[in-house]
Amino acid sequence: MLPSFIMENLEYKRLSAEDMDLWFPFRIASLKESPTAFLADPEKELSQGVDFFRSRIVEGGDDNVIFGCFEANKIVGAIGVVREFHFKSSYKAFIWGMYVAPEFRGLKIGGKLLDMAVQYAKERMKVKQLTLSVESTRESAKALYQSRGFKTWGQEKNAIHVDGKYFDEEYMALQLNSSDA
Repeated sequence: MLPSFIMENLEYKRLSAEDMDLWFPFRIASLKESPTAFLADPEKELSQGVDFFRSRIVEGGDDNVIFGCFEANKIVGAIGVVREFHFKSSYKAFIWGMYVAPEFRGLKIGGKLLDMAVQYAKERMKVKQLTLSVESTRESAKALYQSRGFKTWGQEKNAIHVDGKYFDEEYMALQLNSSDA
């Protein structure tokens, strides 16, 4: 357990283009530490570079955002939420890139980040549905999503191939602004 003064000094915020220089190494480390948790490949993202992601955040405006948890000047947790870009599915947004550094797990950082993303999707994006996918053996992640009302609607067998092994992926959804649906 971390000392309480560290937990009290955690800062949560929406990341700006300027924060991408801090976020990008965190992202690469997350992809390497938990390869089955992400479809993205660290080598490909390294080749794209930080400016690729900076431009996606700038061009995405309010429809493609990342929230982060900072300890001092270091990102220790992050989550992204992006609106579906096709007109017919633009009532939905997708949670992506959820990750908390191993040494900061168990401090409810993931829950706070998820709450920020859900609130943003509901109030700012005004979407009706929030979706995500999770590697099916990640029980703590699934429990967190279920605690916020996400429900599994499907599963894909052998969805991810990492180091010669296949992993299943679960698809989950949370209905928002349901009185309008």
